[in-house]
Amino acid sequence: MVTGEKGEFKIENASKGLLRVSCIGYDTKIIHARTNEPLVICLTANAVNMEEVVVKSDKPVTRIEGDALVTMVKGTILERLGNAKDVIARLPGVISNQGGIEVFGKGAPVIYINGRKVNNDNLLEQLKSNKIKKVEVVTNPGARYNATVKAVIRITAERESGEGFAFDSTTKLNYCDYLYGSEVVNMNYRINKLDIFADLEYSRSKMKGAGSNLQNIWLSSLYTQNIDIKSKDRSQMYDGRIGFNYTFSPIHSLGVYYKVTHTPHKVWGMAQTKSWIDNILEDESNVSSDAENRTTTHNINGYYTNAIGKWVLDAAFDVLWKKGKIENCTEEINRNTSNKTLTLIDNNKSRMLAGELHLSRTLWKGQLSLGTEYSNSQRDEYFFNVEKLLADNIPLIKENNTAVYVDLQQRLGKIIMQLGTRYEHVNSNYYQNGIKIAEQSRIYNKLFPTAMLVMPIGKSMLQLSYAKKYNRPLYSQLSGTILYINRYLYESGNPLLRPSYIDNVSLNVRYNWAMLLASYMHTTDKIITSAIDYGEDNATLSKKMNSDYNLDELQLVVQLSPQFKHYYPALMVGVIAPFYKEIYRGEVKRFNKPMCIIRFNNLLVLSPTCMLNVDLSWRSKGNGENLDVGKAWQINAGVTKQWGQHWKMKFIVNDIFNTARKNQFTLYSGVREFYMEKLSNTRAIECTLAIVSMPPSRNTRAREQEIKKKKDYS
Repeated sequence: MVTGEKGEFKIENASKGLLRVSCIGYDTKIIHARTNEPLVICLTANAVNMEEVVVKSDKPVTRIEGDALVTMVKGTILERLGNAKDVIARLPGVISNQGGIEVFGKGAPVIYINGRKVNNDNLLEQLKSNKIKKVEVVTNPGARYNATVKAVIRITAERESGEGFAFDSTTKLNYCDYLYGSEVVNMNYRINKLDIFADLEYSRSKMKGAGSNLQNIWLSSLYTQNIDIKSKDRSQMYDGRIGFNYTFSPIHSLGVYYKVTHTPHKVWGMAQTKSWIDNILEDESNVSSDAENRTTTHNINGYYTNAIGKWVLDAAFDVLWKKGKIENCTEEINRNTSNKTLTLIDNNKSRMLAGELHLSRTLWKGQLSLGTEYSNSQRDEYFFNVEKLLADNIPLIKENNTAVYVDLQQRLGKIIMQLGTRYEHVNSNYYQNGIKIAEQSRIYNKLFPTAMLVMPIGKSMLQLSYAKKYNRPLYSQLSGTILYINRYLYESGNPLLRPSYIDNVSLNVRYNWAMLLASYMHTTDKIITSAIDYGEDNATLSKKMNSDYNLDELQLVVQLSPQFKHYYPALMVGVIAPFYKEIYRGEVKRFNKPMCIIRFNNLLVLSPTCMLNVDLSWRSKGNGENLDVGKAWQINAGVTKQWGQHWKMKFIVNDIFNTARKNQFTLYSGVREFYMEKLSNTRAIECTLAIVSMPPSRNTRAREQEIKKKKDYS
């Protein structure tokens, strides 16, 4: 008998008697069982390790199971890719964009590793692919997850085997204009049921870029401004984590870790600006800036899981505090007006306390899940301009979030139905110079229903779901701090932003190695980038605003993953079709041009220890919100070679032809049109060397002890 996703099984029409449970790698257990009596069965790992067993690599297959697209990694070609980020980038409906992970049409997902939320992406690079059992992609998360979450990726990793001390080291060197890289060291000490771990990482990057902004403003005259920008930046990251896991049994465990990250970042910029009025040159200026940003983040995370009677309990907490300081010195030299020097200092600190409790149990022919979440957060900011040309800004945001949810899943024959609802209460208070601002303080009370249907149709599997979601403004988007670009252009947040609400209907269909992902989203109060008048001299303030119009969007993805003996191609073709409009120069301008995205990944196994990949990505022109987005494409290639069980090297060339170096888009807002072009070298060489040291296994020590006994006896 094969168990379900969570290890459950049910024997129909069984009488009382002996039940024999066995699993490869575990001791067989025989127990007395009675009719209609639920059992929790724990198997003990076998003392004999399976070192001599070789499992032939199977082809990776993605299936629809419950709310997720489930891809098995262990025992497939995917476990040889390198790390968790490499695996995720090759899953159906997932796009790797300049090192970031996105689910098609849903943006950045929330990622969990063994039920623990990932708050820092470097944890994905530290998790080796051969330690991953499976990965689940949820394209329309249910009531259990925060209503702001549009997609979820759940990674199930295996517990390290054996006991003793183990470590692995990953050294990465990159070249893109400059030489930079990173070093990661993971350490473990395991004894009995205790696992103590520590991670250290250092990374350093340096890059340069260029770009141009062309702005047209139609007022009583045509105001035109062109800005040519050059920049260099250098960033570092110091990261450390230490913690432990204690496993009482396969269903009873707890763990805690502490993580600290320090990220100094420096940026140097130069902008040359020319301004025209009715095509007559009016002014020229040169702006140079020198900015330094230092941020330190501390995070304590803990979890506890257990089965109590018929209930399975899952609890977690997070404590996070962050402190940052930004210093920016800007010098502006103008041809026709006075010169300016601005020294801007922004001190900010924030903290968050969060906890969640989830309970689940079998109920009738399915499962009942319920839970609660709570978070308390605060962000202080003190912005001031030494020369007093810009007003000081001292905002404070205090926020309490409380949520409860209930979710019921039932299996009726071959059909799975799931209904859930989530209630969220948000109390957000905004203060300026110590005084509470009532207009910018909000209280939200909202229900977010979800529904799902999973059923087979012939040889295919169908998943249909609905969920109500919302987008809340980021702290940075609510900031009232005004950034000075030049005397014609400023940037700021908007404390008056409202959340945008989304109704999402998704349809996923799988047939053999083909998969269809479709969704329709209706968004109200969409948060967009707008440009408005600011101060004198017809200056422009770029800020986030709530749109007066609704946004409808249709998304369609087809993934084809045929598999051959040594060749694993995966072709993804996706279309995002928006239906949106805005007022531009007194008339309605529609943004309905669809955007097409193609991804063609190819894995070729050259030998049992060597693998080649060649990947193509292409994006057409199209609309996104009130933007025209330009096309882009690139080809990446790499080779992975392994020596024995302890050495692995990966060599990658990203964007071989440097075709993605140009990024273009045009923004339309009111009487303004912005054309922006960013230029940066995207051709990069990456070389990674990984060294793995495994602890002695149980059976190795058992053999050593047996040999020692024989020697002592003789």
